[in-house]
Amino acid sequence: MADIYHLTPATDGPRTVYVSINGATPLQLTFNGNNWYDPVPYVLPVQLRSGTNTIVFSNPNPTGYAPGIDSIIVSAASKFE
Repeated sequence: MADIYHLTPATDGPRTVYVSINGATPLQLTFNGNNWYDPVPYVLPVQLRSGTNTIVFSNPNPTGYAPGIDSIIVSAASKFE
């Protein structure tokens, strides 16, 4: 059984990262921070199953920089969403 959760990575500065859940096609996340000192969260609803899940952050652009992720929070989504 799978439920919806909020995956909330936070990073500082304007950066792009890709995230894949359980081997699915990676989704592009663009962080819109305006400095390198204040992490900006990005809330992404994801479907996670019972038991073990795999979350992969990547940047396939060989000349780009991936963000230095400051935190990653996984929390249950509201039943009313």
